[in-house]
Amino acid sequence: MRVEGPGVVEVSDNCVIDGDNAIRTTDPRAVVRIGPGCRLGGLFLDVAGEVVLGTNVEIRGPLIIDGPGRVIIGDGCLIDRGSGGNAIHAVGQESTVSIGRDCYLNGVDIFATHDVTLGDRCMVGECSFVTTDFHSADADRWTPSARTHAGPIIVGSNVWIAARTVITKGVRIGDHSVVSIGTIVREDVPSGVIVSSHEQRIVKYLTPPASADLFESPTWWAPPNKTA
Repeated sequence: MRVEGPGVVEVSDNCVIDGDNAIRTTDPRAVVRIGPGCRLGGLFLDVAGEVVLGTNVEIRGPLIIDGPGRVIIGDGCLIDRGSGGNAIHAVGQESTVSIGRDCYLNGVDIFATHDVTLGDRCMVGECSFVTTDFHSADADRWTPSARTHAGPIIVGSNVWIAARTVITKGVRIGDHSVVSIGTIVREDVPSGVIVSSHEQRIVKYLTPPASADLFESPTWWAPPNKTA
C-alpha cells in the first residue's frame, strides 16, 4: 500500500492488503482509520477529511474516496467490483457519507455536498446518489445568480436499490423498500414498497427569459470582461 501526505493513517491488526491500494492525505488534520480484519483489494483515497472503515470491511474492486468531508463504512460491508468500480465524493466540507453495517455496494457513485446515509444491510447496484442539482433548473441557468437546490439523502435499512438508478437530493427511502432498475427517485419512498418509474413526464413549466437577456446578461462561467 502506498501512503503519502501529512495526515494520520491507522491500519488495525489482521488486515489483508491485496494488489494496488493507495492513501493520500492532503491536510494535516486528515484522518484515515482502517478497522481490524479488513481486506483491501483496490482502495484509493485522496482526502482532506476523515475516512473510517469498520471491522471486517472487504473491498474487492476499485473504491475511490475523495474530498474534504467524512466517510464512514460500517462493519462487515462488502464493496464489490461493479463494471466501473465505486466512488464516494465527499465534496462538502461538513458532509458525512455513512454506510451502515453489512451493506453490499456494487458500482455505486455518491456525490455528497450534503449528508448521505444508508442504513444497515442495504444492497446497492450500479447507481448514483446526487445531493445537488449542480446547475439551476431555472431558465436563466447561465446567470451567476441562478438558483440551485441541494439536500441530504437518507436510505433506511434492508433497502435494495437496483442498477441504473439515480437517487436525487432531499430524498428519504424507508426501511425494507426496493427501488427497481432504471428508476429516478425524485420524491420520498415509504417503507415496505417497490417503486419503479420508466415513463417520461413533464414535472414543471419554466418561464423563459427575454430573448435579449440570452446573450446580453453575464454568465457564471465567464469573467465580466469576457464574452461568453
